[in-house]
Amino acid sequence: MCIRSKTIMIVLGLLLLSVTLSADTVDYTCDASNAGACNGNLYAVWLVSHTGDTYVLQLDIEVTSDYTGNSTDVVNSVALKNFISSYSNFSLIAAPDGISNWDLSQHELNANGCAGGNSGGLCAEAKAPYEGAALPSTLPGLLSWQFQFDSTDELNETTHLKYLYNDDDGKKVGSLGSWDIGIQPTPGGGGGPGGNPVPEPGSILLLGSGLVITFIKLRKRMARS
Repeated sequence: MCIRSKTIMIVLGLLLLSVTLSADTVDYTCDASNAGACNGNLYAVWLVSHTGDTYVLQLDIEVTSDYTGNSTDVVNSVALKNFISSYSNFSLIAAPDGISNWDLSQHELNANGCAGGNSGGLCAEAKAPYEGAALPSTLPGLLSWQFQFDSTDELNETTHLKYLYNDDDGKKVGSLGSWDIGIQPTPGGGGGPGGNPVPEPGSILLLGSGLVITFIKLRKRMARS
């Protein structure tokens, strides 16, 4: 095979790798079996990182123009359970308007917030006088919470998701939401068990292109000698 053909094949391979990694993104969805439970919005739960025994899971609510409530509503509480067999050292490390505005517990989420019995899950509720996360003014827009915990177990493929929307009077609006959602891997393949992220596609392509150019220059020098 000639040098030119080899070069073309290398570049095409790098481009294919770049496209493949770029396509690995978070997918926002709704419970297909009960679309009314989604209140017109979309949801995702995904692994941010897994370093040693420490996991970070992110819960996203993508607020859309199809939201069935009012623009003045807030997300008062969100909860996850059945995401892993056992865990410890749990904390909320990111939330709309800052973690100081939220209480984290292992209580079951109901129409009154995180006020149920111990369920083994994680429930984040707006701390008074903060009423909850305001819906984004530009749609679609994201609201995100990050839960950190320690475990020697593997994540389950799914987790049970709950959320509570309140109106500006603090009353529940829409569906409480209660359905299983898949736990998605870290976008781009980073943050796996070793905690080492995969290089960005652009970086891979840049490095590969540099190697190709170096290879061509060396072959030209060898041809002249």
